[in-house]
Amino acid sequence: MSLDLLSTLRQLRHDGRAALERNDSAGIQAVIQVALAGARAEGAPQSAAVARELLGIATDLFAAGAPGDIESLFDCALRRIEGAPDASLGVVLMIWFNLACLYDQHGAGELRQQTVSQIGHVATHYAGPIDRDCAEVFERMAGVAKASGNVDFMLTLYAQAHRYWSADPGVDPQQRADWCNRYLHAATGAGRDTEALAAEAAEAAAGAGAHRLRAEALLMLLRHQKARGDRAAARRTLEAALEALAAGHDTDSEVAAVVYQNLAALQLQEPPGPGDARAAEWLDTTLRILTQRDLARGRDYAACLRERSLLAGRLGDWRTAARCQERAAAVADIEPAEITEALSHAGDAWYRLGAYEDAGRCYLHAVQRRGMADA
Repeated sequence: MSLDLLSTLRQLRHDGRAALERNDSAGIQAVIQVALAGARAEGAPQSAAVARELLGIATDLFAAGAPGDIESLFDCALRRIEGAPDASLGVVLMIWFNLACLYDQHGAGELRQQTVSQIGHVATHYAGPIDRDCAEVFERMAGVAKASGNVDFMLTLYAQAHRYWSADPGVDPQQRADWCNRYLHAATGAGRDTEALAAEAAEAAAGAGAHRLRAEALLMLLRHQKARGDRAAARRTLEAALEALAAGHDTDSEVAAVVYQNLAALQLQEPPGPGDARAAEWLDTTLRILTQRDLARGRDYAACLRERSLLAGRLGDWRTAARCQERAAAVADIEPAEITEALSHAGDAWYRLGAYEDAGRCYLHAVQRRGMADA
């Protein structure tokens, strides 16, 4: 009976999809009724495989069948998996999640909340093994929780899904890397400490040969190292990110520009020395990349120009120092005080060069800008 029902349901699923493609309402209804009759028949087996086929028919025909019939298919799937020797938590969660979607679509708020609470209870308390179905439900529920502003629940769901993606040896390395990246961004956006997760995401990306993902994860790790003032660790992280980008032939990207700018900023925290010339090259490359991508605006671009000016001054190139500060003052979308400061520093650089007329022009503009800001 089990094999007969299973083969019948598989054929019905095929027939249901065909009916959908033909927009055959009568054919869709016939598939649903035959599936329900088989699932309800005396002697119908307790089987996760049967439950999965019923779930598949219900999800395939979710939008085309009568809501009551779709709910009945999900209910039959739950009944077939109860006590089944091959019972799977993942299938149960998939059924609950789809039921919650069905209730939500048809305004059955109380039933939806009851079903969501069942998933939430598992996510909060279950510590046993999970499979990919579990992980997918937890991640999809996390999206729902995020949309409703329930950040703590979202992170609980992500943490459960992470148990599968980080531990199952059968997971495809690229899929693991993509998952770690999604989890990292979600946790970072929620304001959580993600240093360990960033390191794990970088390692997962390296294992998949996903060079840009590795560099992006390393930049997330860099935030924590910079926040605690660990310049040695920050330099190692940036060098690893640069190595990853080089391996992926991606040294001319926006991600690379961020790496270059951070390396230059680290150099500026050191005393003037041989590394200044290399740091100046990094910033020149950064400015070129940003300009080519129409990103030559805003505070980050202005900051890059100011850093380039500082390096030029350390190298004794006061003309470049002055010009970079004037360019910084002309950048769109920066604060008036930043314009005034850049013009003042431009004047200082021109003065060091002996270009007193240019120095005076910049000082005068700085005073005028300050007066406009104070008015």
